[in-house]
Amino acid sequence: MPIFASFGASSIRSYGLIRRFGGASLNFSIQAFTATSTWTVPTGTTSIDYLIVAGGGGGGGQIGGGGGAGGLLSGTGYPVSVGTYTVTVGGGGTGGRGSDSGGGSNGTNSIFDTLTAVGGGCGGGSSAPGSITGVGMSGGSGGGLNWGSPTPGFGLGTPGQGNNGGTGTVGSPRKAGGGGGAGAVGGNANPGTNAAGNGGAGLSSPISGTPTFYAGGGGGGSDSGFGGTAGTGGVGGGADGKNENGANGISATPNTGGGGGGGPNLSPSIAGSGGSGIVIIKFAVNDVGTDGKVFWTFTSGSTWTVPTSVTSVKILSVAGGGGGGHDLAGGGGAGGALLSPSVPVTPGTQYTVAIGGGGGGGSGPSPIGVSGSNTGIYNSSTGATLVSWAIGGGGGAWLSNNGVAGGSGGGAGGRNGGSGTLPGGAGTPGQGFSGGESARFPTDSGGAGGGGGGGVGGNGSPTGGGNGGVGLQSAITGITSYYAGGGGGGGYPAFGPGGLGGGSSTPTLKGGGGDGGGIIPQTGGGTNTGGGGGGGSGGSQPGASGGSGILIIQAN
Repeated sequence: MPIFASFGASSIRSYGLIRRFGGASLNFSIQAFTATSTWTVPTGTTSIDYLIVAGGGGGGGQIGGGGGAGGLLSGTGYPVSVGTYTVTVGGGGTGGRGSDSGGGSNGTNSIFDTLTAVGGGCGGGSSAPGSITGVGMSGGSGGGLNWGSPTPGFGLGTPGQGNNGGTGTVGSPRKAGGGGGAGAVGGNANPGTNAAGNGGAGLSSPISGTPTFYAGGGGGGSDSGFGGTAGTGGVGGGADGKNENGANGISATPNTGGGGGGGPNLSPSIAGSGGSGIVIIKFAVNDVGTDGKVFWTFTSGSTWTVPTSVTSVKILSVAGGGGGGHDLAGGGGAGGALLSPSVPVTPGTQYTVAIGGGGGGGSGPSPIGVSGSNTGIYNSSTGATLVSWAIGGGGGAWLSNNGVAGGSGGGAGGRNGGSGTLPGGAGTPGQGFSGGESARFPTDSGGAGGGGGGGVGGNGSPTGGGNGGVGLQSAITGITSYYAGGGGGGGYPAFGPGGLGGGSSTPTLKGGGGDGGGIIPQTGGGTNTGGGGGGGSGGSQPGASGGSGILIIQAN
């Protein structure tokens, strides 16, 4: 349900926010203006999507034509600048009076900046304003022709905003044409039947989050004394025409831009009024942390343009985590994690963001876990990096093999024979730590844990797999979170559990590191954490995949 907030004489509906767009985790605000107001551009917002609908025209009096719908404009990516904009919402036109055989009035325009939706044309009455012949008036969509007027006499629609009105018929039963809609022309009265013209259909827009029709034309009026049937209003708020002598016409639905219904014969009837317009805008707004700082989160490849007034940023880059190895195996190393100091940027500069994927787990003929891929941000024009690339985590080794180097290194495979110590993969300085070791004990040992962004991986032991290295703490979003936890090493189901991802059993402290297999199955690294995948348990179990990376930018 919309939340209504009143500002002076205007009403603005705020529809909730929609997440995830273009690879960045963005919020969208959708605001519907139902009366004239102002809108101030939020910091960092540079464009809007829009729907602008003008007020619909009133129906014509005394077997009058249906009112034309208000003009409808819609589009995406309309540029806006810092400042305040006036949002004008058009009113619906008045219906014509049967007592003076008059037509109604056109709807008024709805305006945002340089975009103007034209008010709908009123339906033709026996003596419409500006015309003694009862023609429909032109507008966003044109009004329908009165029953007794020569053709052509329907109102014209504005190209790109609406359609023409329909024609009426002379003779009994008398009946008028329908008003044009944004999606179709107004219907002509049928000389072979008793039916007046229907209003033209409107158009559907999904901008509010729910597809909704706007700007339907009004139905034409008719004379019930000779069995005439009034026209129906077009979908999108258009009102039905009337045929009961002396009864008032039907008004269009407010805030749809629908055309008013044509009136019946004789006084004191009044034709239906047009529906008021509406302006809906949808725009990206920035995430704001609990510390009051604006940030942008990227979970897949995208671009980012430096907003006005932003001159320096901090960046957290986390690469994809390595996959765990196969069979009593080492855990995957976490993706490299970099938290940059303040970096200068120039407003208007565009950067390309690349997000590293997690490496697949080792299996069968490819038993070593696949290393994760890199995460980075670079100038879209020059290719120059804004900060160093975060390096993908190393894959976990399978039985009796060394771990693979990476952002953080993969854990060594477990031992079931031989002598000496197997090293884990090395981590990249400043980004991560080495994977754990495994050694030949009097009994076999489990796989070692993968290195994490905050510590080395645990060594394998006779009682189970080594724990993954702890992740890196960061409060760049205003909330302290862990990223880049190492994957736990695999154990033997018969003698012990796998190691804990990120060195913890608490989900929020694991940094996305997957648990090694053992008594329970191995688990994968968390999505968009850079966590390493858990190593497969003994008994030829495959390793789990590493988690994908993430990049977060915070404005200073």
